[in-house]
Amino acid sequence: MAKTKKVYLLRNTDTGKIEYVGCTYNPKHRMYTHTKVKPIKGITGMGMFYGRDDLEMVIVKEFVDKKEAYNYEGELKLQYGFEWTEIKNAKEFSVFSYKTKELIGVYRSFNQAQTELQFNLGNMCQVIAGKRNHTDGLYGRYETN
Repeated sequence: MAKTKKVYLLRNTDTGKIEYVGCTYNPKHRMYTHTKVKPIKGITGMGMFYGRDDLEMVIVKEFVDKKEAYNYEGELKLQYGFEWTEIKNAKEFSVFSYKTKELIGVYRSFNQAQTELQFNLGNMCQVIAGKRNHTDGLYGRYETN
């Protein structure tokens, strides 16, 4: 069975207002990164709603094709009055083995790398910030264009 990309809304349970539109493979983990992880400068959506418990995630639609998912996410963002930055402008994120220095992979986003490699999110953020050398035997960096 193919992994599906889910387009979702974050709705305020008190007011009913849509506060965010996003796309993810792992809704439970994404909700955690939105509300339980402290904000990290430069990582969009990470900790954006830190400490909030008045939000619910509503899965709107699922896609097998990532491009279709991102396009639908963009349409919903515009519909709800949010800015849409096309995915093609995203910074690439490279992950390396700390021990061998070999490139493990280049990902379209930090979140994609974390989802696929399952590294400790907070620790990798500290690696990026220069506060740690590695996490889970990995280190990563954003590539400059």
